[in-house]
Amino acid sequence: MLRIISVTGITLAMVIGFMAISSQMRDDYYMRTKVSEAVTYLKSVAENELECNTGEPENRLTDPSDAKPAVFSTVNYEMTEHNSINVVGIFNNVNGESGKLRIKQGRKFTLNCTCTNISLQCKRGFTDINKNLIPHIAAEK
Repeated sequence: MLRIISVTGITLAMVIGFMAISSQMRDDYYMRTKVSEAVTYLKSVAENELECNTGEPENRLTDPSDAKPAVFSTVNYEMTEHNSINVVGIFNNVNGESGKLRIKQGRKFTLNCTCTNISLQCKRGFTDINKNLIPHIAAEK
């Protein structure tokens, strides 16, 4: 009898643990997708301001604030050199799929971009969000 209770308890604990882990993984994927979309937007702002890829005018933003993702409260940029820009996105409160607060309001993500010839090269600058949420940023677009 004790063995049956023990096996049942272990099985129940494993099922609960699996459900918790899969829920956390789904929430992490959801958040990485949101942050990835936000980084893509920051890249488009950089490309727009640097006029880097002038061969595709249909992809240029008319007003960067029009298409701003909901995760950002504000997006600012600063030209640093002739062909370089720092684009800073400041986050709103961002909840995961589970409803748990994952990024607090006021957190920042900086993207440092340079236009060489007609290619945009970006790298991650300062950020104070969880490093596990940040997508890989390719050097070339």
